[in-house]
Amino acid sequence: MELKPEFVNNYQVGGSLPMDAQFYVVRSADRQIYEGLRQGEFCYVFNARQMGKSSLMVRMMHQLRQDGYCCTAIDMTRICGEKITPEQWYKGLVVELWQGFEMFNRVNLKSWWSDRQDLSLVQRLSQFIEEILLVEIQGEDNANLAPIVICFDEIDSILSLDFSVNDFFALIRACYNQRSVNPKYQRLTFALFGVATPSNLIDDARRTPFNIGRAIELNGFDRHEAQPLLVGLEQTVANPQLVLKEILAWTNGQPFLTQKLCQLVRSFPPDACLGKETEWIDQLIRTRIISNWQTQDEPEHLKTIRDRLLNNQEKAGSLLSMYQQILHQGFIKANSSIEQQELLLAGLIIKQGSKLKVRNRIYQQIFDLLWIEIQLSQLRPYSESLRAWQKSQYTDKSRLLRGQALKDAQKWSWGKSLSDLDYRFLSSSEKLDRLETQQAFEIERANEIKARLLEKQKTVRLQRYFSIALGCALFSALGFGAIAYGQYRQAAFNEIQALSNYSEALFASNRRLEALISAIEVKQKWQQLNYQDEATDRQIDSVLRQAIYRLDEYNRLSGHTAKVFGVDISPSGRLIATGSEDTTVKLWKSDGTLLDTFEGHQATVWDVSFSPDSQIVATASRDKTVKLWQRNGKLIDTFEGHQDEVVGVAFSPDGQMIATASRDKTVKLWQRNGKLIDTIQAHQSAVWKAVFSPDGRMLATASEDKTVKLWKLDARGRFQLHRTLRGHTREIRDVAFSPDGKIIASVSHDNTAKLWQRDSGKLLHTLESHSSPIVGVVFSPNNQIVATASWDKTIKIWNFEGALLKTLSIDKKRIWDIDFSPDGKTIASASEENVVKLAKLDNPLLKVLRSHSEPIIDVAFNLQRNIIATASDDHTLKFWDENGLLLNTFKSEQDSVLGVAWSLDGRRLISGHWNGAINFLQVKDFNPLKIRLNKTVKGHQVGVWRATVSPNGKLIATASEDKIAKLWDWQGNLITSLNGHQDVVRAVAFSRDSQIVATASYDKTVKLWNTKGDILATLEKHNNGVGALDISSDGQAIATADIDGVIKLLQIQQKQGRMTVNFDKTFKAHTDEVRKVVFSPDGKLLASASEDNTIKLWHRDGKLIETLYGHDEAVWSIAFSADSKTMVSASEDKTAIIWDLEEMSKLDLLAAGCDQIQDYLRTNAELSQDERSLCDDSDL
Repeated sequence: MELKPEFVNNYQVGGSLPMDAQFYVVRSADRQIYEGLRQGEFCYVFNARQMGKSSLMVRMMHQLRQDGYCCTAIDMTRICGEKITPEQWYKGLVVELWQGFEMFNRVNLKSWWSDRQDLSLVQRLSQFIEEILLVEIQGEDNANLAPIVICFDEIDSILSLDFSVNDFFALIRACYNQRSVNPKYQRLTFALFGVATPSNLIDDARRTPFNIGRAIELNGFDRHEAQPLLVGLEQTVANPQLVLKEILAWTNGQPFLTQKLCQLVRSFPPDACLGKETEWIDQLIRTRIISNWQTQDEPEHLKTIRDRLLNNQEKAGSLLSMYQQILHQGFIKANSSIEQQELLLAGLIIKQGSKLKVRNRIYQQIFDLLWIEIQLSQLRPYSESLRAWQKSQYTDKSRLLRGQALKDAQKWSWGKSLSDLDYRFLSSSEKLDRLETQQAFEIERANEIKARLLEKQKTVRLQRYFSIALGCALFSALGFGAIAYGQYRQAAFNEIQALSNYSEALFASNRRLEALISAIEVKQKWQQLNYQDEATDRQIDSVLRQAIYRLDEYNRLSGHTAKVFGVDISPSGRLIATGSEDTTVKLWKSDGTLLDTFEGHQATVWDVSFSPDSQIVATASRDKTVKLWQRNGKLIDTFEGHQDEVVGVAFSPDGQMIATASRDKTVKLWQRNGKLIDTIQAHQSAVWKAVFSPDGRMLATASEDKTVKLWKLDARGRFQLHRTLRGHTREIRDVAFSPDGKIIASVSHDNTAKLWQRDSGKLLHTLESHSSPIVGVVFSPNNQIVATASWDKTIKIWNFEGALLKTLSIDKKRIWDIDFSPDGKTIASASEENVVKLAKLDNPLLKVLRSHSEPIIDVAFNLQRNIIATASDDHTLKFWDENGLLLNTFKSEQDSVLGVAWSLDGRRLISGHWNGAINFLQVKDFNPLKIRLNKTVKGHQVGVWRATVSPNGKLIATASEDKIAKLWDWQGNLITSLNGHQDVVRAVAFSRDSQIVATASYDKTVKLWNTKGDILATLEKHNNGVGALDISSDGQAIATADIDGVIKLLQIQQKQGRMTVNFDKTFKAHTDEVRKVVFSPDGKLLASASEDNTIKLWHRDGKLIETLYGHDEAVWSIAFSADSKTMVSASEDKTAIIWDLEEMSKLDLLAAGCDQIQDYLRTNAELSQDERSLCDDSDL
C-alpha cells in the first residue's frame, strides 16, 4: 500500500517560504536564474509583488551555497529610509555586505570607512568590493576561490530616495566590464529583485547594467509545476487534482492567491463535495475572498494592487482607463508604454504573446467595471458629466463643462497623465465654453439695448423704432440678420436652454434647492415665451420633475454671521434654536421665520438644548457659562462653575435636571434654578457631551480620552460610574441614546460611529463610510435609524444593523451638529456656512420603503391583494402593503435574493438566489402576513436573475447567470432546460397563451422557445448584451432592452400555428443599462428601469410620457399593480418607491415645486424681493 507523506505544515500565505517547505513550487524561473548565476551572468527578476521573488531568491542562494558559492542578500528597504543622506545610503550598503559575508574579525569597518573620506561614495563602495570582498572571501577549503553572488532584494526601494543612485547601477556594469582586465572580477556576479522596470531605476542607457544583464521572467504556477501543493490537499478533499485544477482556474497560478486558496481549503474543508468540486471552490472563493474583500484581505494582497493603481494621483486616471479598456475588450495590444508597465507591475494584468489581459478571474471580479467607475468618479471632479457625455455618443453638449466647473477641472488635470477620453472631454468643453461665453456676451449686449429702449419708450415714435433698433442690435450681436422679433425669441429660447442646463448642473453638484429654483424660473420663462418645441418642453419638464422629486434641502435659516455649531429642534416641533461662533443664540419658527436673537454670551456658543416642554432654551459657551432663556429671549439664569469652555448641555427627560459637559474634564449636574447638584470628575480629557437616557436613570458622556462612560443613578440620587465603552481610536465628539434606551451611538474623530448595547456594553456595529471626523449623531424619533454628521460635509443615515441607507450632501462646508424633527421627517444641520439647513429625509410626494440593508434587486406585486414583495442582497424578502407599511420580513438561508414572483392566486411565490437556489414559498396567513418555505431546489449553478409565472399560472421560468433558463412546476419539479445562450440570461417572459418563452441574454440575442425547450427563433438585432424583456398582456408586442440603454419594440403575429416577429421601433431610452422593462397589465404603458437612476414611462408606440426621478442609485426593477395605476420600483440605493401614477399625471409641476420651497422664499433673509416673488403667480 502506498503511504502518503504526512503533512504537518500549513501553506504559507505571504512572506518568503522556508527552505524545507514541502509545498515550494519550482518554476522555470528557478532553473533560469540558477543557471544564469552559475554562468556568471548579471540577472534580474522584476515583477509584481507577492509573485514569489523573495522565495525564489532564498532557494537559489541555498542551491548556490551547496555548490560552494558565497552568497548574501541585501534587503534594500533596510537602507532606504526617510531623510537618509547619500553617505548614509552608501555606507549602509557597505555595512550590509560586511555583515552578510561575516567579516567582523577581518576588517575594522569604522576605520576603513574613515580612512577614505577623500573618495567619492561610489568609489568607496567600489574599493570595498575590490580590496575587501574579492580578497578576504576565499572559500571553504581556502584552496579555490569561491564565486561570489550578491543579491539585492526590494531594489525598487531606491525610488523613494531624494537623490540619484545611478552611480550604483553604473558600478554593477563596471564590475562586469572589469572582467576583461582583472580576472578576479570573474568571481563576482549580481542579482536584483523588485517591483520596477530597468528604466524606472536608471534611465542612462550608457551606464545601465540592464542591457548587458539577463531578465528572468517569473510566471504563475502551471498545473504541472503546482503538483507539490497536492500534499496538503490530499488530506482534505477526495479529489485533490480536480480541486487544484479549479483553484488554478481562478488564480491563473498567481502564487500568493494559490497558496491562500489551498490554505482556505484546509481551513474550511467541505462536508462532502465529491462531484461538486467546481461549485464548492466557487462558493469558497466568493465567501472567503471576493465578498467584503477589503475586510478579508489578510495578509494584504488585493489592497496592495489597489494602492499601486490609485496612490499615484497623476497616473491613476490613465491606469484605470487602460485597465477599463482591457476589461471591455478582453485584451489590448502590448506596446511597452509606461502605463502598461505600471499595470504589469501592479500585478493586475499579464502579457500573453502580444496581448495584455487580466491576470485572473479573482482580480476580474473584484476590480470589475463597477469598481473602476467608482474609482474614476472619485478621481475626476467631473466623472458624472463625462460618463453621461460618453453614453450620449459624445452628442449631449449639456454634459460638457463650463465656467468655474471647467476651470476647476483644468486645474485638477494639470500635471496628470489622463486618458484619451479625458483629453477629448476637456477639449470639447473648452471649445463649447468659449462659444457660449461669446454668445452670452452678445445676448447681454442685445438685452442691454432692449432695456435702454424700453426705458426711453415714451413716444409712439420710439415705440415704432423699437423693433428696428432691437433687430439691428441682435443682427450685430448674434450675426443673424433676420427679423428682430424672431431674433429676440431665438435669443430668449437660447437663454432658456442655457438656464435649463444650469439647473441640471446645480442638481448634479448637490445644490438641489438652487436647482429647483432655477428649474421653476426656466418653466415660467418657457411659458411666457409661448414657443412651440416639443423636445425642449419635455426637457424643461424633466429637469423640473427631477428637481421636485429629488429635493432634499428645502429651507435655510440664514442670519448668523459666523459658523453655526449647535442646533436643536424643540420637542413640540414648532421651534428651532441655533448657537454660533458669533456669540448669539437665535430662535426660529419651524418654517424658518426668525423670532428672536439672544445676546449675552461673551464667546462662541457651542451647544443648544430645549427643555422637554419646549419652553426653555439652555446654551453652552466658550465663555465657561451655561445660560437658560425663555422663548421670548429673556435671560432666566447663568450657571457658572466650569473652569474651561462648556461644550455640551442637555435636559433630563423630566426637565428638572441639566447636565453640562466641559473641556475642564468634568460633567456638572444642575437644578433648573441654577443650584449645582454634583460635579463628576468624568474623564482624563475634555468632555464633549453628556446626555440622559430616555428613562433618566443613566448618563452617557463622550470625551477626548477616546472613551464613552455610562453613569447610573444610585439610591441616593447620584450618578456612579457603571461602565466604560472603549473602541474608538481618537477623541469622541458626540453620544446619543436610542429612543427606547437600548442602544448607544458614539461618533469620533477616527471617522467612525459605533453602536453599543446599553445593558451589556457590547459593541454591536461600527459604521464606516465618512472620510473625516464625525461630530454629530442623533436617532430618529421612531427608533428606526440613526444619522451621523461629519466634517466631510455629509450626513449619513444608517439602520441599526450598521447598513448605510442614505447620504445627504446638502452642506458645502464642515457640519457640526444635526437634529431630527419630532416626526422624523426633517433633519437640520448646522455648519460652517453660517446657516442651518433643513432637509426632508424622504420626498413628501413619494412613498419610500426603507428597511433593507443592501440593494434591492427585484420587486413584485401580488395582483390579488396589492402586497408588494422586495428581494434584496441582504438575503431577505420583505413584504409591504400599498401604503408602504412593512408587513413581514422573510430571512432566507440562501444567498442574496435576486428575483421574486407571485403566483396568480397570490398565495404562493418563488424567489431566486445568487447561489443558484430557488425557494418555493407559501402564504400561511394574510392577517397578519405569515410566509412559509415549502421547498428549496438547487435550480442553477449560480445566480437566478429573474423568475416569472406563466399567464395560465402553471409554469415558472427562471433566468440565470449560468447561461440557462429553466421551466418548473409549483412542486419544484424541473420541466425543461432552455440551453442555447452563450452568455448570462438576464430576463425571461411568457407569451399570452403560455406556450412560448422568450429569453434575453448578454450574448446580444433574444431567443423564443416552446415549452419543450425547442428554439423557435433567435433575434439578433441588439449591438450589446440584452438584459431585459417583457411581452405585452395581449401577446402582440415584445419589448427588449440592452446594456447600452437601447429599447427595441417588436410585433408578434401568430397565424395557423406559425409565428412571425417584426422589429417595429428602436430608440435610445436611457444613458445607461436598462435593468428591466415591463408592460402594464392594461397594455397601455411600458416602463423601463435603468442604471442611470431613472424610470421612464412610454406609450406602447415608444413615445416618452415622462421620466421619474426619486432614486439615488441604479434602479434594478419595477412592477405594476393590477389596475396599472400604481407602480413600485427597487433600487441599488436600498429603497423601493411606490409611485401613484394617476396622481402624478395630474400634478401641476410649477405648483408642486413652489409648494416645496414656499417657506424658503417667504422667510430666508438673504433673498431679494424679486427672488421672493418667484412663485407669486403660482397656485400654491
